[in-house]
Amino acid sequence: MNRHRTDGLLHYVSTLVYDNERTYPQLTSRRLVYKKACAEDRADFLSWYTNGEVMQNITGKPLAPAEAEIKFGKILESGDAHPFTGSYAVRLKETGAFVGIAKFIFLHDDVAEAGYGLLPPYWGKGYASEMLEAMIALARTLPEIREVTGIINPVNAASRNVLLKQSFIYQESRWENQFFVEYYKLSL
Repeated sequence: MNRHRTDGLLHYVSTLVYDNERTYPQLTSRRLVYKKACAEDRADFLSWYTNGEVMQNITGKPLAPAEAEIKFGKILESGDAHPFTGSYAVRLKETGAFVGIAKFIFLHDDVAEAGYGLLPPYWGKGYASEMLEAMIALARTLPEIREVTGIINPVNAASRNVLLKQSFIYQESRWENQFFVEYYKLSL
């Protein structure tokens, strides 16, 4: 297990083997455990992507079950690109309850995107901030990353506040994949 001290937060990175072919990292923060998405997370991810309240704040509408299946398949495929990139199932340390999804992907060159999203029962409890802090801590362990980008739906004021609290700076608003989004960046 490797310990990394980042911004006064202690994050642990260890590896877990989910099957005989793949080894992925597990991250922990104060109250949460982050595990790279794998087949056993299917039901949780599908319930998250088809949840109207969750997706209203991300894409404006939930995915249909068939769309969610396709999305989950792409998540599993993209998670193989790098040991630390991809989507993470986020669970409470104490109970193992699924609270949401965190994302860490390379965008280009030395830039990564960090994302986070919670199920409604976990809103307003500081978990989104903790998730973003963990993704920033992960970025800081990778010397090739110099900047972290956050992309949000402009109607989601809570998500904007999470980014601003972590010193992200507004960059631009634009249409992307049929959605209007705002870009924020954090230089490391």
